[in-house]
Amino acid sequence: MALAKKERKKIDPNGWLLTYGDMITLVLCFFVLLIGEPAQDSARMQLLSAAMGGLGPFTGGQTLDEGPLALMGSTVNALPSSQRKNQMGAAKAQAQHLQSQDQNNLIQQVVEDPERGLVITLAGDVLFAPDSVELDIERNRRMLQELAILLNSPELAGMTYRVEGHTDSVSPEFISREFASRFRSNWDVSTARAINVLQYLVDYGAPESRMQVTGFAGTRPIVFGDDPESRAYNRRVEIVVLTRGHL
Repeated sequence: MALAKKERKKIDPNGWLLTYGDMITLVLCFFVLLIGEPAQDSARMQLLSAAMGGLGPFTGGQTLDEGPLALMGSTVNALPSSQRKNQMGAAKAQAQHLQSQDQNNLIQQVVEDPERGLVITLAGDVLFAPDSVELDIERNRRMLQELAILLNSPELAGMTYRVEGHTDSVSPEFISREFASRFRSNWDVSTARAINVLQYLVDYGAPESRMQVTGFAGTRPIVFGDDPESRAYNRRVEIVVLTRGHL
């Protein structure tokens, strides 16, 4: 009995103040760090917010140091854009190889557009007669098959494509009466030509579910001029491997 009383006397009734003081000190340190960090350092702020999860009852030990794990997080976030850049590079190399093998000069150029993506330009006068939207398949079958294989290649898995039709500034009514009776404007002509190219690409194996089609008439010339050579250069169909911003 005397021993029990002696042990009770050893208990400090103010012992809780030590734990309370530790907690107040941690909270004070947090706000000092919070106010002292520049507002523009968003990565540091995110780390500070994440560390708050370790200040609950009986937990802790989380660090505010942006060490290798934080750097790894930045690397992981950059992986999708890095993978897409590699895919664009692979597509460009393969398209340029096809262009070098193109005896009919169907592929006018292969360029990377920072806004749209990789643009493969096909010569409209090689694909179509001036007064027609029907594709000259006998002349262009092999190259369209090769382009379809490219669009369906494992290197471009998951990519989205758009087939764009473009005409010159000459209205169908100035080409022929029959042509004007079928197509009211170059909007109809450019869209019909783009659809026909898309259909052949799909027939040859291009992934239809990842394809888009549109017509721009003569609103997006790449050569400004009303001479025959400029108009011929503007009559084209473009296959665009789209960037994420244009999906």
